Amino acid sequence: RERYNILRVEGSNGEGERLAGAYHVVLHSYLSEISGDYIYKLTNLGDSQVGKGAYRKAISYYTQALVLAPYDGVIYLRRGKAHFRNGDYARAWEDLKKARGLGMKINTQLIDQVRTKATQNT
Repeated sequence: RERYNILRVEGSNGEGERLAGAYHVVLHSYLSEISGDYIYKLTNLGDSQVGKGAYRKAISYYTQALVLAPYDGVIYLRRGKAHFRNGDYARAWEDLKKARGLGMKINTQLIDQVRTKATQNT
């Protein structure tokens, strides 16, 4: 209730709270749509940078996307692969574990390769 105080209209019929609630639903829907488009663009920019061999830039784009979509296993997988190609095996391993935890099916050979590299460097 407190977050709607700006829009709250005093009255005994509760109309102000219903309007505030409707406004919140519309605003949330709009922001979700915008952030979804932005996540898609950031992920595509990351993919483009991977294609160029610019792994640090790719990691930056994927990280920005994860701020908006912290439960997206696909982005963790892509960032993990970029970390791996950039030689940061520990971070690659952490991202792949996170992606698996979010339900991603990851090639066993990739998992073994990343885990081996990550444990050799610790």
